[in-house]
Amino acid sequence: MSSRNRKSDFREFILMCLLKLEPLSYEQLWRKFMQMTSSLVLGSQYFEEWGERFGDKVEEFITSLGFKAREKPRRRRKIRKRKEGMVEEDFQRDIRELIREGLIQEAGGGKYQLTDEGRLKAEEHKNNMEKGAHVFRTQIVSPTAAARNTIIVDFILAVLKLTAGFISGSIALIADGADAAADTFSALIVWVGMKVGKDHIGALVIILMMFLTGASIGFESLTKLAEALTAGIEPMKQPYLVIVVESVALIAAVILMVYQRYVGKHHGSLTLISQSIDSRNHIYVALAVITGAGFSLLGVCFIDALIGAYIAVKILQDAFELLQGALSSMQGEETDFSKYNIPLEGHYHGYRIESFRNWILYTMREDGLKTREELIKSLEEVYRPEYVPILSEFSFSLGEGFDFRKEFDELVKPLTEKKYISRRGEEYALTREGGERIHRVLENLKFHTNK
Repeated sequence: MSSRNRKSDFREFILMCLLKLEPLSYEQLWRKFMQMTSSLVLGSQYFEEWGERFGDKVEEFITSLGFKAREKPRRRRKIRKRKEGMVEEDFQRDIRELIREGLIQEAGGGKYQLTDEGRLKAEEHKNNMEKGAHVFRTQIVSPTAAARNTIIVDFILAVLKLTAGFISGSIALIADGADAAADTFSALIVWVGMKVGKDHIGALVIILMMFLTGASIGFESLTKLAEALTAGIEPMKQPYLVIVVESVALIAAVILMVYQRYVGKHHGSLTLISQSIDSRNHIYVALAVITGAGFSLLGVCFIDALIGAYIAVKILQDAFELLQGALSSMQGEETDFSKYNIPLEGHYHGYRIESFRNWILYTMREDGLKTREELIKSLEEVYRPEYVPILSEFSFSLGEGFDFRKEFDELVKPLTEKKYISRRGEEYALTREGGERIHRVLENLKFHTNK
């Protein structure tokens, strides 16, 4: 069945909109859809352009080495031949289908409302969405859930490393597995501390474990270096198995670090921030073990010891810094969470700025807005809306914490510099280049929605 013949996802969205806000005209329904779309995909051009810039740098590097760069794929160009209005056609078709099925009806004045059957269906969709949002908030992004999920991941990694270590006889894996088991125990203490409202206990436990880990890695690395200078080091056993297992651990540590940092920063939990730094240290450890295993295959058996010594110093530095923060927090001082950046946070900021700018172009084209006040009001309505299905259930707002009035001049500055808009006195006007720009963005939007 082709994508044009299957049912789209707009039906549930339309029903939920009408359940909350009926009666609504087609224009109001479409506006709500664009509010959701603007938050979810209108800024995707940022990542596409970032990818193109990154690709250009890679191509330049390859060319500088004397190789011929591979021809760029043309898939995106073909996709962009699709008509801009295809999604709106699908949206209109779904409204007609909902009317035929007796789920919505005309309410007069060009507006639509739910039928009794449609109301039951809409309430079912909304209840399912709210259940999903509740699970997301309580079982994934709450501090106690993050602490519990960390226990689960650490336990799985400990079992994996210890099992592989005993099967292969690899001392490195057994030692790393024992460390993962200790992490599981400390994560359990963190979780219990959160449950009883003693977050600082968990933070201190994590910091203590970091001191022990740093000291242990440092001692082991220096001992191994001493052996290399005197008696020599035996090659690592089962290096391929070590590489595979530690690669899995590396991926898990990266995910845990981002996850813990996000939840910790969002909820102001120094304990989770401490865990995220500990997870980052495990990334370093995994990389050191993988590097050591790789060099072991080449007969060089001391590289991981050199890397380990450096990592030990970094872990101890992090532990001292966190200890200072924890002690200050216990004394009543406010923790500065802004210094604990979430990985890819800068890209998220770039994404939403791109979304805001694209909306300015869109609303100037579609609504004919011209003045600063009109554009600011439109941005606030779209990115801090009263209700939009899915976004409201999950409490997601791209405009949260952003002052459109204060930052407006910075938002429009690149648009004027690139000649997408022009300014005459107190009014802005969309240029031909700006119209072409938003047309390309909307074509990209259709790709995301209709693929």
